Amino acid sequence: MAAYEETLVNITLDASDNLAEDTAPPNEGPGNQYRFVQVSGEREVDLFTGEEGDICVGVLQNKPQVENMAATVAISGVSLVEAGTDDISAGDAVGADSDGKADDTETPVLGIALRGATADGQLIPVLLRLTGEAAS
Repeated sequence: MAAYEETLVNITLDASDNLAEDTAPPNEGPGNQYRFVQVSGEREVDLFTGEEGDICVGVLQNKPQVENMAATVAISGVSLVEAGTDDISAGDAVGADSDGKADDTETPVLGIALRGATADGQLIPVLLRLTGEAAS
């Protein structure tokens, strides 16, 4: 797999208690790592749920374990994103499901899949196209 990480632009915000609570420990799967996130408080992020009025700010790159721990968020470039479906093809516009995973049927468009997903939970490279538009 090609290395895309050098193209990422990241910011650091604080993890919400919910985000940290649901993130797996470092040696136990991805947890919330590589899922879409939204601002949930002052300098704080939580999973992007796609509810009306929510605005995605990027993709969580690390695994914060406690509330207010640094959450590294990719805001531009190509990031791995956890797929929420097995029905994503290379070139598809992707949004996010209610768990912050990439989905080919949701709005708003958050990126373009550079490789398809053949299973729920698979990590795929996505060219981020965050528009700042709220979900409808």
